Amino acid sequence: MSKIALPQRPNCLVSTGSILIDLPLKVTHFPKAGSAITALSNGARVGGGYTIARATASQQIPVALASTLGTGPNSAQVRASMLRDGVENVVQELVGDIGTCTTLIEPGGQRTFITTEGVESEPQLEDLENLELVPGDYVHAAGYDLVHQRTREGICQWLSTLPAGVQLVVDFGPAVVDILDRILLKIMARADIITGNRLEIDQLRARLGGSGADVSGRPQRHVCTPHRQRRL
Repeated sequence: MSKIALPQRPNCLVSTGSILIDLPLKVTHFPKAGSAITALSNGARVGGGYTIARATASQQIPVALASTLGTGPNSAQVRASMLRDGVENVVQELVGDIGTCTTLIEPGGQRTFITTEGVESEPQLEDLENLELVPGDYVHAAGYDLVHQRTREGICQWLSTLPAGVQLVVDFGPAVVDILDRILLKIMARADIITGNRLEIDQLRARLGGSGADVSGRPQRHVCTPHRQRRL
């Protein structure tokens, strides 16, 4: 099969993170079993792996989306956002639809997530393997896809064999504590940039054996943390 040439060359960001429709709900307290509460909401929005795609495109950087979409209304909402943001899709769609993530947000910032799965948990590995990546491209991966049993093996294999000169950016997120050791080590051996809040980076370092741990032995490693810690 011939390689799939990515749009908008010479360089771009390829986002592989699974995309969901987010529904954030602000609540005064977490409801007890069998109770009812009223929440505040600004409506559903495209989230998950699309967040990094949107942010990158807003900086006038070409973005290619390598996340599975479906044929339902949730996927249609993603495509509408892609059209507005100038983001290209480079993998085939599947019959079905992507899932949702309902988030209960308490006044102190504590978040509780309720997720439904869809076709986003079925990565199109053949399409990924046929992407024409060039030196200077960036590939962004999310920790959740390295945990899910239906995505972790294929995504890990593809990420660990990216061509030389292609930069791998990994946001492990809270999932850093749940990634299998062999997958974590394989990704760390290839990653160029790791992002996370202070808690996530500390958890990663602890898993690797200490504050100075680096299993890759590669001379260049960048760890990025925001000034403010995200609340989980």
